[in-house]
Amino acid sequence: MTFAVDVADLGGRQILVTVSGEIDYATAPDLRAAISEAIDTLNPTRIRVDLARVTLLDSTGIGILVVAYRISRQMGIDFSVYNQNALVDRVLTAVGVRDLLCPPAAPAQQLVPRSRSTLTDRAEDSAV
Repeated sequence: MTFAVDVADLGGRQILVTVSGEIDYATAPDLRAAISEAIDTLNPTRIRVDLARVTLLDSTGIGILVVAYRISRQMGIDFSVYNQNALVDRVLTAVGVRDLLCPPAAPAQQLVPRSRSTLTDRAEDSAV
């Protein structure tokens, strides 16, 4: 299994967090750390999380996204996820957080990163 989080500074105090791989009990803390570090170091007013390359999203990952949303709102940061694939979209819908996390017609799809820094890049062997 591979997991990566890429944080891109889009300028104008906007950041794009691109996640790929599985967001589960083992990797969710890395996602939390990446979002927290981005908030602390970049002081954004807008955070978009791109989930197009996420292959699995479990309850721990959903919890991280919901907590990040709530903390961001308390800090006056506009936080949302977008570009989720059909599998992730069904999971978010099934647990009732899609409307909270995914605003209609999120404009983040047009955002182009100004600079990129990979905060987490981890590959693990999965024993099946």
